[in-house]
Amino acid sequence: MRRKRFQRGCLRKVKSRDRWRWIGKYYEKGGSKTRVLGYCARMSESAARAELQEILQPINEGAGFGQVREDAR
Repeated sequence: MRRKRFQRGCLRKVKSRDRWRWIGKYYEKGGSKTRVLGYCARMSESAARAELQEILQPINEGAGFGQVREDAR
């Protein structure tokens, strides 16, 4: 199995329902995840990036360690 790596995630500015929002993208448990971080009018880019890093902190704590297969005997 592939080992886990440290990730920064992807921060994007997306227009939805006539308002701009910050969207954070990252991987967890082998699948991609997307999270709405907040409105661009209320949150700066650096604040959105800091919030995304808070989300990724528990995931990145295990980075660098090998994954154990569940069906291994």
